[in-house]
Amino acid sequence: MKNTHTHHIIPKHMGGTDDKSNLIELTLKQHAQAHLKLYKQHGLWQDKCAYESLLKLKPRHEITKEIQRQTGLMSRGRKLSEQARKNISKGMTGLVRSEATKKKCANTLSKEWIVMSPTGNKFEVRNLYTFCKENGLDVGAMCRVAKGQYKQHKGYVVNYK
Repeated sequence: MKNTHTHHIIPKHMGGTDDKSNLIELTLKQHAQAHLKLYKQHGLWQDKCAYESLLKLKPRHEITKEIQRQTGLMSRGRKLSEQARKNISKGMTGLVRSEATKKKCANTLSKEWIVMSPTGNKFEVRNLYTFCKENGLDVGAMCRVAKGQYKQHKGYVVNYK
């Protein structure tokens, strides 16, 4: 079992490479101290997250949430550029999902829902995905409404039946 960590002398987030001349083997404690020193020197959140992660100072989910917040992955309602959408689509091309995953997704999205439109019309919906596509709605946002994370999406309110 390896008792050392590979550390980038110049971190990748600062333009460092994976070249052997930029790598050094450190103990866990030394690795954490290196990131703490970098954080104190440059004040970059990546080094703070690395330090906290290595020493398990915060639960993993909190560190992940901070990384997502810092990289903009949690930016709600943010419009993606056409190029960004193409890049995401290209990255998903060829993605193979197991039959179990496909079935799980289908079951999640085909539950029975009660949707209230902005005009007050009430719909009983079997497949939320199809309903959202037909009405120009974001299915993820509608699921967040159902979970209580959002109050509404484009005036629509949805609840589990």
